[in-house]
Amino acid sequence: MRRRILYDIEIAGRNISSLLNPVLQQINVHDGSDNEADTASIVIDDSYGQTILANARDPITIRLGLEGEGVREVFRGFIDEPRFKFDRSTGRTLSIEAKSVDLEGKAKEPVEKYWDDESLQTILNDAMGLAGIPIQVADEFASITRDYEAMDGEDPLSFVARIAREVGATFKVMGDRAVFAARNTGNGVDGQALEAFRVAYGQNLIRCDISPIIPRAKFSAFKHRWFDFAAGKFIEEVTEAVGKSDLVKNAPYATQGLAKETSSGEKTEAERKGGEGTIVAMGSSIPQADGKCLLSGARPGVDGSYIISSVDHSATRGAGYTVTLEVKRPDDGAGTDNR
Repeated sequence: MRRRILYDIEIAGRNISSLLNPVLQQINVHDGSDNEADTASIVIDDSYGQTILANARDPITIRLGLEGEGVREVFRGFIDEPRFKFDRSTGRTLSIEAKSVDLEGKAKEPVEKYWDDESLQTILNDAMGLAGIPIQVADEFASITRDYEAMDGEDPLSFVARIAREVGATFKVMGDRAVFAARNTGNGVDGQALEAFRVAYGQNLIRCDISPIIPRAKFSAFKHRWFDFAAGKFIEEVTEAVGKSDLVKNAPYATQGLAKETSSGEKTEAERKGGEGTIVAMGSSIPQADGKCLLSGARPGVDGSYIISSVDHSATRGAGYTVTLEVKRPDDGAGTDNR
């Protein structure tokens, strides 16, 4: 028996869930972990033009769940644009489009700024402070010190996203806050494990399409050079991994720290690309980007744990509630058939 979908929607601090009950058709939320803004849309029956247009930049929060489980927050951001559609077959609809980042604010304003001998905690706090958004930085990155770092005409979002790519972190903005978290761990920015989402054949699995082994992503070592002025020579920073060939970057890096951090970050990203796939399951508010998905009952070599790269929540009045997971980094048996 299909359980009733629960939702809780706030716009500009006002809960409008009861007002939407008679006209709500669909809720879609995209929760990602690859430095892109999360998105959401709410589709409303607007047969008589009865719904008042939402104001752009109004804050919006969406919570989803199923009867018996309660609701959890799956999206926090700002109204991006209302969109009206008319079609002879479907009638009049109004959709509220939203993004997790206010793209009209200071977050996209280019800045000239530099730091000498500062920690990433200070650098990232300063950068996001220019956008008026507090950021929480995971402990493994907070204490990294950079001899020199600069925003050379970059906006705060682009700057922090670049740093995230260099050190192998996930950078996300969620409305009025931001996080800078470790990748491939299944942990939140506080270091605590995110709740794993369990998917099982014969229970909540609807379909899946998975490649648990992608050999081209594997390297035996990641090598990056930097120039030691005191010694008068190039020095290579090496991060060991598992594979048959080395990934060598001949273009020199400015400092030893940057070369080492980038080498480690590329290993993290290569491990993430060691497998990938799509899992569609019955709806739940548990899965979240950078959390873990535990798959069972599919087959040996595919069953195991995966890092969730993105989650798409789709709650529709007629079709029910489903989640579509893009998964990466197979582990715990996934990618190995030992029979």
